[in-house]
Amino acid sequence: MAEAVVKLKDIETAIFDGISDNRELRRAYDDFIDDVHAAWIRIWEASGPHEYETGDYVAHTKKRKIAGADRRNLRKLLHQGIFIGMVYNDSDVAHFVEYGTEVDQPGGHATWIGLDGERHWGPNTPTPEFAPMRRAHAAMEAVGQIT
Repeated sequence: MAEAVVKLKDIETAIFDGISDNRELRRAYDDFIDDVHAAWIRIWEASGPHEYETGDYVAHTKKRKIAGADRRNLRKLLHQGIFIGMVYNDSDVAHFVEYGTEVDQPGGHATWIGLDGERHWGPNTPTPEFAPMRRAHAAMEAVGQIT
């Protein structure tokens, strides 16, 4: 009886070699990062208009791809489990836009920036949960681009 023994390390090496040497796959990686970024912005804009929308949230939605020598070492980076790209929002209010805020405690007060650009102090200032990041993830998952 003949047996074929396939080692996991051999499969992993073959996959990483293919990724490292395949320009088309690197282009697909670039396109994927661009698609996630575009989906995030589309979802944010479609959920508006937002009461305090100034364009600041969209301006802070950014993407980062590996570049230069790191692109040639894609195999090594993947093998080490290092992130090779990301889409993120570095706005100070991104967490509040994504997850919302709770209603203030009874008798509590909070500060916020009004449409006049001034800081205000007052009661009951909850922000709804818009979840553009999670909705972009769900949209990409629905079309099979991510799991």
